[in-house]
Amino acid sequence: MHAYLPAIGFGQIKKKSQLQQLLSSVQNFPDQVQKIRLDEESSLVVYTKEVAPDIGLMICGEEDMQGSFQMEYYEPYINSNVCSSKAECSIEKESAREAYDGVCDDCRLGLNLIFSVNNFMEYRKYQVLQGFFPTVTDACLSALCTQGKILLPILKRPEAARIAKKKEQGRQKLIEAAREGNQEAIDSLTIDDMNLSNKVGRLLNSCDIYTMVESSIMPCGMESDRYTIIGEILNVVPLVNEISKEPLCQMDVKCNNICIRVLVNRSGLMGEPMVGRRFKGDIWLQGVVNFV
Repeated sequence: MHAYLPAIGFGQIKKKSQLQQLLSSVQNFPDQVQKIRLDEESSLVVYTKEVAPDIGLMICGEEDMQGSFQMEYYEPYINSNVCSSKAECSIEKESAREAYDGVCDDCRLGLNLIFSVNNFMEYRKYQVLQGFFPTVTDACLSALCTQGKILLPILKRPEAARIAKKKEQGRQKLIEAAREGNQEAIDSLTIDDMNLSNKVGRLLNSCDIYTMVESSIMPCGMESDRYTIIGEILNVVPLVNEISKEPLCQMDVKCNNICIRVLVNRSGLMGEPMVGRRFKGDIWLQGVVNFV
């Protein structure tokens, strides 16, 4: 049973017979079928079925010349049309299956962001037709979450946002310079991190951690595309799974100045989501890549 089925509204599926019935429905009544000829005897096939706008379930497998389909894996997904990053992004194929991961190197984050590529069939089809993989121009990031919490916003002075933006721009320039080997930039970043660590250590005695950390993203668990995030809610859209009728909550979350579209089952969300408040949760990061 896929761990993130509840995130798209299938929290009531507990038995394999129920899962098989759902997968059969996707395969027999898909909203979209994509095929790529692998060789003379088989084709790569992906069936997708939407349960809400840009949200659904996909099945990937191989089909032989007789039309017999063998499922390799299935996954829930959510797509986003909001550009999250235009930084350099590379695509790597997973070794165990026909799936692709993106690696985004955005200086706003301070780490390589790894995500599952939802539109890998378009990427793969380009390679089959053109003979080479395309260049990724930007990525629209999204995420599924099974359990999340709503946090109140941090009280800030009116000029605090302007000062924070200026500091962030300066830090991004230092990171870019450090990547090019500038020793002064490296030393400056090291001193800034040490000062920040000392400041946090002092404040922990009198402040709650969530009053100091406004936004963050950090790896979570053993999977490379799992993260724990805290971010400001920019938009909230209530949705309903058209098949199970379970209520869902879609949020655009600004995390370290990167926008991520997050979907969570309403039953797994603690608190009332509102614009300006913050979201905290463990996510499975996905994304749609645009390329030329």
